[in-house]
Amino acid sequence: MPEETFKSLGIAYTPVEVVDYIIRSVEDLLKMEFAVSLGDEGVHIIDPFVGTGTFITRLLGNGIISKEDLPRKYAEEIHANEINLLAYYIAAINIEATYHEAAEAGEYQPFEGIVLTDTFQAYESSAPIDEMWFPENNDRIKRQKELDIRIVIGNPPWSGTNNRAYHAVDTRISQIYKSSRKKNWLRDPYVRAIRLASDWIQDGENGGVVAFVTNGGFIDSNSFDGFRKAIADEFDVIYCYNLRGNARTSGERRRQEGGGVFDASARSCVAILFLVKRYPPSPPDAAIPINYRDIGDYLKREEKLDILAVSRLAETEWMRIEPNKHNEWINQQSDTFSTLRPLASVDVVSQAQIFLEGTQGLISSRDAWCFNSSEEILSNNIERSIDFYNREVTAFLLKNPTGKKSEKALYAKAAVNKDGTRFHWGRENYGDVAQGIRYEFDRDNVRPAIYRPFFKQRLYFDRKLNNQRGAFPEIYPHSKSGNAGIAVLREGANKAFHCLMTNCIAEYHLTGDTAYFPCYRYESKRGFMNKVDESELQRISNINPAALTEFRAHYVDGDISEDDLFYYTYGILHSQQWRDTFANDLAKSAARIPMAASLEDFRAFVASGRELADLHVNYETVEPYPLEEIHAPNWNADAPEAYRVEKMKYAGKRPNLDTSAIIYNAGITLTGIPAEAHDYKLGTRSALDWLIDRYRVTTHKKSGIVNDPNDWAAEVGEPRYILDLIKRVTTVSLRTVEIVRGLPELPI
Repeated sequence: MPEETFKSLGIAYTPVEVVDYIIRSVEDLLKMEFAVSLGDEGVHIIDPFVGTGTFITRLLGNGIISKEDLPRKYAEEIHANEINLLAYYIAAINIEATYHEAAEAGEYQPFEGIVLTDTFQAYESSAPIDEMWFPENNDRIKRQKELDIRIVIGNPPWSGTNNRAYHAVDTRISQIYKSSRKKNWLRDPYVRAIRLASDWIQDGENGGVVAFVTNGGFIDSNSFDGFRKAIADEFDVIYCYNLRGNARTSGERRRQEGGGVFDASARSCVAILFLVKRYPPSPPDAAIPINYRDIGDYLKREEKLDILAVSRLAETEWMRIEPNKHNEWINQQSDTFSTLRPLASVDVVSQAQIFLEGTQGLISSRDAWCFNSSEEILSNNIERSIDFYNREVTAFLLKNPTGKKSEKALYAKAAVNKDGTRFHWGRENYGDVAQGIRYEFDRDNVRPAIYRPFFKQRLYFDRKLNNQRGAFPEIYPHSKSGNAGIAVLREGANKAFHCLMTNCIAEYHLTGDTAYFPCYRYESKRGFMNKVDESELQRISNINPAALTEFRAHYVDGDISEDDLFYYTYGILHSQQWRDTFANDLAKSAARIPMAASLEDFRAFVASGRELADLHVNYETVEPYPLEEIHAPNWNADAPEAYRVEKMKYAGKRPNLDTSAIIYNAGITLTGIPAEAHDYKLGTRSALDWLIDRYRVTTHKKSGIVNDPNDWAAEVGEPRYILDLIKRVTTVSLRTVEIVRGLPELPI
C-alpha cells in the first residue's frame, strides 16, 4: 500500500507483541469481570479498523479460542471493517488463511464477517446504503448493527488528512468530551473511534470491553480533561498502559521517552487503553478504578516490545490513580498554585495580577525576510520584496480595475506571481493587492530583536510584513525606547519552565511559545501610536497598582516600588524550589508567583532579580570568562577569516561529547568550559547550546536568503564578537547558577 495512503488514513501497522498483549489482556478482563472467555458463544468481537487483519489473525491463531469454538466464532461472532479496498482484500485473505490453518478446516470458507466500509460513515444515522451495487456488503452492515457487541479491539487511525465531518459521532464528542479548559473540541480520528466504541458497549445488553492501542495524548493533555472525566463516568474500570516514545520532545525528556513501539510510523506517545463496562453496572456513586502503568524511562523499542511479549493485564503491576478536580491522571497540579498571584489576567483571579498587560512574542510568518544578522542585507531584502509586491499591485489593477472587494481578493490570490525568491505571500497581502495598497520601505522600522537566547537579529518591524506584532508597538514604539520585559513560556506549553529578560522585541518562538511582560508601556499624548515622535510619548509603568498595594501592605513597607516588584518577579521565576514544586502546574498553566517569607527575603529576591536582569539583558558587555584559545599552527589573527564562524560544535562525538570544549572554526578551539556553565538551562538546552545552534551560516531554501551571523560582528565593528560572546555567556551562565542557588527559601 502506498505511503501516501498510510498518511491520509492515519494507518500504522501494529507490532504483534502489542497485539498479543491486548488480546491476552482482553481474555483476562472477560474472565475477571464477566466470567466468560473470548471463545464463548455470544461474545461478539469487532475490529472496526482492521487494516490488513493483524488483530483478527492473531486472535484466531494464538490458541485462546479452542478448535471446537473456532468455526462458530469465525462464521458468526468475529467482525471487521476496513475502508481501503486493497487492505480489505489483504485482510480477508490473511484472516481466511489463518483460520483454515488454525481450525484445520478442509473445505474453504470465506470470511463473511468483514465489511468494506468507512466505519464512521456506516454508523451515521443518515448513512447511505447502496442496495443495487453492494447488496452483500450492506447485508453485513445491517447485521453488524443489530449485534450486541461485547469486545471492540484494534488500532484505530490516530490522525490523517481526511477532514470529513461525521455529524453523529462529532456531535457526541462535542457534547460528552467537552473540555473545561480548552475551547476547541477533539477532532482526532482515534477520539472518534473511542467515542463510537463506547456507544456500542454502552448500548449493549451485557457489558463489554473497549481495547485500543492509540495515541497517548489523552493521558496528560489539558484539552482531554473532559475526555478523561467522561470515560470515568461511562465505564466501571479503566486500565491505561503508557508505552511512552513521544518523539516530539527534546533533550533529556526525549531520552527518557525511549523508543516508539511503532518505530518511525508514529512520533506520538503510545498507549494501550482498556475500558470495561460491567453488567450490571456499578452503582452511580461507586469509585471508578483507574489503573495506570508507565512502561519506564530510557527503554529502547525492542525492550518495550520484549516486556509486552511475555506479559498480560493480569500479570501487569498497576498503579491506582485518583483524578484531581482538574480530571488529571498524572502530573497533577497543586491546589496551592491557583491561590498565587498571576502574572497577568486569567479567567479566575484570586490575587491581583502583577502586570497590567502582557503580549505574545512577535510572529512575522516570513522570518527569512524579516530577520537577518545584517542590517544592510535585511534592508535590501525588504526593499526588493516591497518593489516586487508593488509591481504586482500595478499589474493587477491594470487587469482588474473594478469589482467587489471579496472577489478581487480571490482574483489577486490567483493572479499574482508567487515566486518565493522575491516575496512571501500571506492572506493579508492578497487583500492589499486587491485594494491597490502599496507598501513603502521605512528604515526606522529596522529594529533590534531577540530571536533566540543570546542571539540578536535585525528585524523589519512593520504591520504589513509582520503577521502578529501583539502589543510591541506600545512596548517599543521607537528603536531606542527604553524598556525591558520578561519572556516566559505561554500557558500550556508543556515544557520545563524557563524565562529570559530582554530589552528589545522578542520573537514568538524565542525558547518556545512566548508570552512577554514589559516593565513599561508607552502612550501617545495625542491618543494614537502610528508615526508618533518620541517627544509625544509618555512612559507608564506596567505594574498593576493593586498588586503593588498588596505587597506594600503585606510587608508593611510603603517604599516598595514598581521596579522592585518587577525585579522581584524575575527573581521568583528563577527559584528552583518554585519551579520544582509547581513543575506540573507550570507545564499546563500560566505562571503564578508567591509572596516571600519576609521583607528581608523579598528584598533578597529583588536584589537577585536585578542582578539576573543585568546579566541577561547586558550579556554583550559582561566580563568574558577566561576560556583558553587553542590556535591551529597556521592561524593568523589578522586574516579576514580568522574569527569567522560557519558552524560550531562541541569536541568529541555523540554520545560522548566533550562539552568543556567548543570547536569554533578550523583555526580556534575554546577549552576549559566549566561543567556548571551547562546547568543554566533555557528549556532543554543550556545557554551555550543555544549559541552553538544559532551562530551558524544558514540559507533559506525557498527564498535563497543567507543569514550569516558574521555580518553582525562586522557591522558592530567587532571581529571577535562571536568568540567573545561564548566567553561572556559562560560568565552569564556561571553567575546565573550561583545567584539561583543563593535564592531564599519560599513558604510553599
